[in-house]
Amino acid sequence: MFAQIFLGSKGMICRPSTALAMFYEFREFTPIGRRGDEMIRRLADRLVAVDLLDQASELLQYQLITGWRARREPGRRRALPWST
Repeated sequence: MFAQIFLGSKGMICRPSTALAMFYEFREFTPIGRRGDEMIRRLADRLVAVDLLDQASELLQYQLITGWRARREPGRRRALPWST
């Protein structure tokens, strides 16, 4: 449901600043992987379109940090049994 708001046409109903506030309020529901990346990119594009450049930059930095952690974690879990 959360991703559908940002990936579907429903996300265009609210203003970009409202969408950003909603994202930060419920960001733990952001899907991991391509859908989550696309969701954040679309929101950042909407922010850039209305000249909210600092907010778009912060959002993309958040994506880089959380995306890196999410991609690193499965490999780390697989390596744990071999490290003992």
